[in-house]
Amino acid sequence: MLFLEASSQKIFLVRRVGCRPEWVNSGARSPHREAQAGPARLARIVRGHWRIEAHHHVRDLTFAEDASRVRTGTAPRAMASFRDLAIGLARSMDWANMAAATDYYRSHPDHALDLIATGS
Repeated sequence: MLFLEASSQKIFLVRRVGCRPEWVNSGARSPHREAQAGPARLARIVRGHWRIEAHHHVRDLTFAEDASRVRTGTAPRAMASFRDLAIGLARSMDWANMAAATDYYRSHPDHALDLIATGS
């Protein structure tokens, strides 16, 4: 069940744990008031938010982005772009598991270079 807090337009999820409801802060925000956004719209907002969170989860766990010591100038943005490029190339080759794709291309650098050069 979705609820929209009127003052901040923050979206909360309610899920049942046994017999009692549990409030979960989804972290998503909506530009709509509760009366404007129906359940389908709120569900799309929450799914979109978690899609972004899943992408950041892959970047952090597979590429250890949060542990990166690159902090100055434009280097952090460049490194994030390289990580996104690697994820995009792996997804274009139908890899669902980014850790497996990273391990594969780390042990087969010639395939990685072919992928970058030809895009397939």
